[in-house]
Amino acid sequence: MRVFRWLVWGVLALNWPLAVGAADKVAVVSTKFVLERKFQLMAEAARLQGLELAWAQVDRDDGGAARRALAGAKLVIVDAPRTDDQAQIEKAVGKLLREGRAPVLHVNIMSPPTRYRAENLAPDQGERLFNYYINGTAANRQHLFAYLNTWLAGGDLSQVPEPLALPNGGIYHPDYPQSVFADLPAYLDWWSQQTGKNWQNQPVIAMEMSSSYISDGQTRMLDETVQALEKAGGVPLLFYRASRMA
Repeated sequence: MRVFRWLVWGVLALNWPLAVGAADKVAVVSTKFVLERKFQLMAEAARLQGLELAWAQVDRDDGGAARRALAGAKLVIVDAPRTDDQAQIEKAVGKLLREGRAPVLHVNIMSPPTRYRAENLAPDQGERLFNYYINGTAANRQHLFAYLNTWLAGGDLSQVPEPLALPNGGIYHPDYPQSVFADLPAYLDWWSQQTGKNWQNQPVIAMEMSSSYISDGQTRMLDETVQALEKAGGVPLLFYRASRMA
């Protein structure tokens, strides 16, 4: 019986790495100012590329979750838009970040002129990762983790598509495959063809928004607004004036 048990454990031990092979981990540290939906979408994109995304908001606890997220990470993204966010992250895990050896990308989009800063990364790599991250959308999330997967595996980075920038000023509609129109006439023509209605015979209801809603996947409110306006017989015109990269 004892021999049988050792044989069983030996077979399990041989097959265990195949069953639970550990994925390379990427960590994102932020605050509650950045809504968690963004990180949930990133985690799914990472999973599809065979990577693990560990994310934490330092002001949800005493920094313990952030320290666990950073442990063993191959790359760290510090998403700290405002100086307040930067101060909170510095207080919680600043020392740990400085002592670590992993490359770190600091994203400070609301703190010009230094909108990003890269540590232990080549300048071109830091810029490319920043552009994937800040432009957002499903395509850039996919490309971000494809780039990281290729980079960690020592593959050919030129095979990964470049970041896709949102138009600098655009109109959003959830039923449009590319999400955003760069000009008004094209949008109105598409809307008429999509709905079978002449837009000139309908009231046009405009709403200004930030492009960050689209970049970060925070579109539920926008989608419901579009549906409500169309149901009421209007032409929805949800627009932003400038993209994050402008």
